[in-house]
Amino acid sequence: MNFYFDYIYYRISKLYYKYDKGKGVYGFTYIMLTEGVLLFDLLMFVERFFFGTQRLQGTKIDDLIISVVIILPVTLFNYFKYIRPKGKYEHFDNYWKDEPKTKRIIKGFLVFISLVVPWLLLFLITEWDCNIHLYKS
Repeated sequence: MNFYFDYIYYRISKLYYKYDKGKGVYGFTYIMLTEGVLLFDLLMFVERFFFGTQRLQGTKIDDLIISVVIILPVTLFNYFKYIRPKGKYEHFDNYWKDEPKTKRIIKGFLVFISLVVPWLLLFLITEWDCNIHLYKS
């Protein structure tokens, strides 16, 4: 799985190379958002599965603490993996530079799907929660 996120980082960084000159900030941002949304999807699903329509009633402070607990480790992990070490993009570019075109197109499609699916899941889980509350009223 880690290798898969490395490839997503590489492809996004390559797409935005002319803007950040290989620093990988855009790739880092996409990876951080994707992993954060996936963790949030998982948290929402588990909460709905175990607690059903009786959502945990927390305050905004509780929600903020939970969000920080989810986002902070993901951000720190990705920072020390992709941004802190210099030359990470160049390393991946050397590794994947001779990739065949058909393989690159297929993997590019999978990267696109990987970036869209977490947001789609978030939307579906949110809609499911809204529909349950509408029918219950």
